[in-house]
Amino acid sequence: MSDTVVCVEDLYKDIEGRQILKGVSFEVKEGEIFSIIGGSGSGKTSITKHIVGLWKPTSGRVLVFGKDVSELSSVEMDELRKNIGYVFQEGALFDSLRVWENVGFYFLEHTSMSGEEIKRIALEKLRLVDLEEDVLDLMPS
Repeated sequence: MSDTVVCVEDLYKDIEGRQILKGVSFEVKEGEIFSIIGGSGSGKTSITKHIVGLWKPTSGRVLVFGKDVSELSSVEMDELRKNIGYVFQEGALFDSLRVWENVGFYFLEHTSMSGEEIKRIALEKLRLVDLEEDVLDLMPS
């Protein structure tokens, strides 16, 4: 099995006659920390939309865990997205949910785990970024 988790090959995207992406290629290996950075309008969001299957390429391929994203069914895409983390450009959180509910949102919506168990997992993840228990019940305002 390959240790490549994301492979973007010669990716092109045209929208309404305008070329958004031109020949983008890169690989992300398992365990790597990878960032897409660039100025406004440089294609960061466009690349990300291809990786998570929101857009299909004009040409080129996007493989995630060895699967061509543009060929996946909606059920397969849902399964794939369970393994992808995505940080919104504006750092958006649901302003009606507490911090722990934002961090544990997937578990709240898609599992039968108790709130206490989800809160415990959220605290584990928050500690990875040097945040502690005192932020769990705060609102992101």
